[in-house]
Amino acid sequence: MKLTLHVGLPKTATTFVQHTLSAEKVRLAEAGVVYPSDSLVHHDLPKLVEQVAAGRGKYRRKLDTLLAGFAGEVAASGRTHVLVSSEYLIETPPSALALLDDKL
Repeated sequence: MKLTLHVGLPKTATTFVQHTLSAEKVRLAEAGVVYPSDSLVHHDLPKLVEQVAAGRGKYRRKLDTLLAGFAGEVAASGRTHVLVSSEYLIETPPSALALLDDKL
């Protein structure tokens, strides 16, 4: 499995890129790339990982539920390349990125 993270600073057209990727999901799939349909993956995932990494265990269940849905969509697609876009990843601390890497 290959994971590509598109990380953009806020106010640098990241939302435009996300809308364009979403509009081109079929073409991306034809090229072997899954762009998750759930905007929670692109927005809430970095925030949840950061909360869990900081020891706020009450967010673990929500993170696990989000990741399970994400994993199900990827598995159902049969693709081997996943693309996630989030402006929130730019501010994610290393400990949270390590947790995200471990979870994915």
